[in-house]
Amino acid sequence: MELPPQPSEKVITMDSFTSITLAELLTNISSEQEVADRMSLSVGPLTLDSRQIKSGDTFVAIAGYQTDGRKFIESALNNGAALIIAEADESDEYREKYGEDNRIIWVKNLRQQVSLLASNYYQHPSHSLKAIGVTGTNGKTSCSYLIAKTLQRLHFECYLLGTLGVGQSSNLESCENTTADAITMQRVLAQAVGAGAQFVSMEISSHGIDQDRAAAVKLNSAVFTNLTRDHLDYHGSMENYGEAKRKLFLPDNLKNAVINMDDRFGRKLAKDDEISATKWLVTTKLPTSGSNLNRWIWAEDVVLSLEGLHAKIYTPWGSGKLDSPLIGQFNLTNLLLVIAALGSILKDVNPVLLALKNVRSAPGRMQKIGNKHTPLAIVDYAHTPDALEKSLMAIREHCVGMIWCIFGCGGDRDQGKRPLMARVAEKFSNRVIVTTDNPRTEPAEKIKEDIYSGFRKINKVTYIESREEAIATALKKANPGDAVLIAGKGHEDYQIIGNEKLHLSDLEIAEKHIKELSDD
Repeated sequence: MELPPQPSEKVITMDSFTSITLAELLTNISSEQEVADRMSLSVGPLTLDSRQIKSGDTFVAIAGYQTDGRKFIESALNNGAALIIAEADESDEYREKYGEDNRIIWVKNLRQQVSLLASNYYQHPSHSLKAIGVTGTNGKTSCSYLIAKTLQRLHFECYLLGTLGVGQSSNLESCENTTADAITMQRVLAQAVGAGAQFVSMEISSHGIDQDRAAAVKLNSAVFTNLTRDHLDYHGSMENYGEAKRKLFLPDNLKNAVINMDDRFGRKLAKDDEISATKWLVTTKLPTSGSNLNRWIWAEDVVLSLEGLHAKIYTPWGSGKLDSPLIGQFNLTNLLLVIAALGSILKDVNPVLLALKNVRSAPGRMQKIGNKHTPLAIVDYAHTPDALEKSLMAIREHCVGMIWCIFGCGGDRDQGKRPLMARVAEKFSNRVIVTTDNPRTEPAEKIKEDIYSGFRKINKVTYIESREEAIATALKKANPGDAVLIAGKGHEDYQIIGNEKLHLSDLEIAEKHIKELSDD
């Protein structure tokens, strides 16, 4: 097994950044005014949130998609900010207001440069790591988590950034977005270097790519899982959505591009001549006839069950047996992508296969709860039509009883997928309960109407607005041998209603009611 370079002896701590100068911070970033007389000034910690400012900090005021940070310049100064880096574009109003205040430096296209600004501040931590970025509609969390846990079993230190949180995979801090903001991302990467990590495994969403949050992260490998309908409220079209994903694979310094060839957009990426990285092609089928097998990773003799999966794996770095507790054909794809990502770096597949034998699924990803005396509850994050279909198909192949599907759709998000989710639930399950997901500020009744427009036969559909009641009802009515898929929220332990975030965990609710059934 080929080991990556060990981290440098220099240990980076958060305290070591207090001595950075303005000249170092602005390396390769051009300001709108002359700042030569200030280049030797020390710069304090960076933040995008004026409410978190402490004396001596630096406030980065970008014109965001939802909020213009320049509105909070005065608040940041009042809270003790020693320096403001502010967006110069379309800022006449703000520049007139603050005049020649020498605490403010105006930078054009600041949003696109925050990643570089933060990388400069934290001394380019990704250059000291093997960074693996995972993108795609579904499977990002599972793949990034499996990569981190597999490396941990191989005795490497790997940090994780994604939906589950940021930090060491066994001690994650919660994060608001799938892809952290540019400053948080660089801070966590610096913490990883300081902790002696050799790897970082990152989910990089289409929003994160489009908003340049990871623009200054030096990736060793990029992994593409799939492209199906989602986030069209943001991107506007599937073409724009795909182009955002494609951007992750274009940097000249990217070494490895791991691509799912069972996906149509993946096959397009494989033919993309603008991607200069070495392409590793993954399929659950057989490689394309006449292909160079030195670039393919595939599976044969596949056995799937609700207990896990088994397959013979072929790669350019050797072949071997894969035994995994994960369930479903889609998880075979995820595992092959993980094997390809790690094999392309470590150059030996057998230790990876051995480690994967004991790696469980990410929290809230096809997580099973139940026993032979109760129905089987399966909690999953599936919140797109494609993901819901794959989850239900994985259950259908092996469930001896009826399949129940509980799902809802998020408010203030892509409305077009709601009837599509209904059609999938109706087609692949025996009983459907529609409930709330994160309705946010959208009326639950409106979301319900959009979902119901996709059903053809509503006689097997029940609506229960309370998510906890919906789960409890399904588990009480289902029989041993039945499977109850609780879809949409996975690991999340909250529900957003209006502007409130209330505690609610599908896992906790399922475990509670399964225990009650077991005790009866």
